[in-house]
Amino acid sequence: MEYLKQQIQPYLKTEFENTLFEATLNNLRDTNNPLRLNNFAFSARELTRHFLDRLAPDEEVRKAPWFQLYDSDKPNMVTREQKIKYAIQGYISDEYRKNVLLVDLEDISKNLRHSIDELSKYTHVGPKTFNVSDSVVNDVSLTILTDILEFFETISTAQLRVQKAIYDCIDEEMVSKFYIETHNELDMLATHHEVLGYFVTSIEPKSKDESTITMQASGSVLVRLQYGSDGDMRRGDGYETEESFPFTSEFVVDYKNQEGDIHIESADVDIDNSSFWE
Repeated sequence: MEYLKQQIQPYLKTEFENTLFEATLNNLRDTNNPLRLNNFAFSARELTRHFLDRLAPDEEVRKAPWFQLYDSDKPNMVTREQKIKYAIQGYISDEYRKNVLLVDLEDISKNLRHSIDELSKYTHVGPKTFNVSDSVVNDVSLTILTDILEFFETISTAQLRVQKAIYDCIDEEMVSKFYIETHNELDMLATHHEVLGYFVTSIEPKSKDESTITMQASGSVLVRLQYGSDGDMRRGDGYETEESFPFTSEFVVDYKNQEGDIHIESADVDIDNSSFWE
């Protein structure tokens, strides 16, 4: 039990969540109280409701491109399953989550929903749920806490894979920027130029809003500079050399859109050729 407590606590972000979690566990420690499992079930269910509300506010869930009304007579209703889904994948489409992020939602969602249903069963006090045995208390509480931890771990995994998808998008955009597009900073240096490679030395977030994140990267680009035409080169009248220049770049990555994917919204690469003139 202590192990699960230590694993879950880092995911609780507010003072209230931490206080409620500790109170939830204290119910289990109250071994002289025949209502200890009932009290645990009630407080644990409320804890899951609070962190789902934090991770998946109703108004945000309704904006997600995959959201569908569950009941046309209740247009503002958001189901628990939809909140679990949003907490794990946000605006990301099911296809992108499965095929790019490789995150499995179904089992985690099913297990957490089952745990909450199990909690609800024990919040109703009756002959079958009152003063249950220690073994039942242990089995139920361990299952519930394990499923909660698994849910948080899935969210963490999804966030890490979203981050990787952002870096992959930036890498693809860099390939396009360096190998396909023409850069005036290089074009002005020689008759012809060719990018031989680039090296990223740092990449970090610069700013973030509710739908995009701006990443800033820096590094160096290795280029071949050719002086004279290809004919001049064949006759031995031309000249070529390799030079390396530092660059900085800024990428605005859209991770919260109606397409349900992660893509580059804008990109800019600035190559510093000042060393050429020194």
